[in-house]
Amino acid sequence: MIFKLKVSSFRNQYESPDGRRLCVFTAPVKNIPIEWEDWREVNVRDTNMRGDVFNAIKDTLRNQPEEMIFRNLGITILSPEVEFDNKTNEVMIVFSDKAKHGIANGGHTFSAIHEVLSEGEVNAEVKIECIVGELERDTHVSIVDGRNRSRAAQKHSLENLRESYKPIEQVLIDPYYKDRIAYSEFEVDQEGKRRDISIREILSYIYCLDAFDKNQHPIKAYASKGSVVDYYCGTDEKGKDMNLTFARAKSILPDILKLRDIIYRDLPQAYNDAGGRFWGLDSMGVFKTDEPQPLRFIKDFVSGGRYPDGFVYPILAGFRKYIDHRGDWSWKKDPFKIWEEKKNDIASAMKDAVTAFPNANKLGKGAVTWRLCYEAV
Repeated sequence: MIFKLKVSSFRNQYESPDGRRLCVFTAPVKNIPIEWEDWREVNVRDTNMRGDVFNAIKDTLRNQPEEMIFRNLGITILSPEVEFDNKTNEVMIVFSDKAKHGIANGGHTFSAIHEVLSEGEVNAEVKIECIVGELERDTHVSIVDGRNRSRAAQKHSLENLRESYKPIEQVLIDPYYKDRIAYSEFEVDQEGKRRDISIREILSYIYCLDAFDKNQHPIKAYASKGSVVDYYCGTDEKGKDMNLTFARAKSILPDILKLRDIIYRDLPQAYNDAGGRFWGLDSMGVFKTDEPQPLRFIKDFVSGGRYPDGFVYPILAGFRKYIDHRGDWSWKKDPFKIWEEKKNDIASAMKDAVTAFPNANKLGKGAVTWRLCYEAV
């Protein structure tokens, strides 16, 4: 079978004495053929698309698509023939034997791309590495095996083995999301379905509401969930056990998750009430859809479409001013009443922030966004 696709760049990197080549190209994710789904047999380890790896790739595609090309290792394919036409920027790829050709590594990436594309447009690039030539069976197996040995155990999985998340598990018992939370990699529920909420996401919301003052915004909650895991693992510079935060935060953690969803649900209408056109922000990764989008932690929906988390984290973090962090965390004021009272002002502040940034990723990482939201909250 012959595939032709438009690419953004192409480079021949190496040719061995026996004629095998290594070439690399980058392409918009929308150009990666869905038909490659039928060419995955070559990767013997490509069937376990569960847990945090898969969810992290989807999170990048949905919320920080321009970071995909930098964060993701891409897809490796084996092919007997790959040719590039520099006049049309088109690559021709041949697959002819399913036992030898197809996706050798990056199955999580391929599946995540097409799952997110099924929800709407995605403006992201992905790297495709091509090993070109006729390979002997042993060589082919060695390549596939080697390409699938590069990943170490994630730190949050090790912390789960240490039972660091027990305080969190004790309170996150709502049947709507309890069995959807993965406390380590590759977790499935009792029905064998992939758990779609990573503990990393939960930790990022705790970090958002931690005891940061008005001049120290917890931007890493959005920008780097891995850094959040590092922050809460082990000890800080004073030797304080950061895991104690989980025990102290657990008293209001269900409220935090509920507040996150209510903000996500209400922000589009509040933004419109403030004079904006929220579902017109397509350049910010906002996608209008006809299907209601289910929320993460409460049984409700967003009407109109979906949008990146870069809009939500700075708002959620503003509510940290209403938490008493001495001992067990508690609310100084009812956060849900505050949201109802101030959501239009908060949405207006977000509207001002939007004008300063070209995309949702920069919006979510911009200190001005967090400051404006903190002041509005």
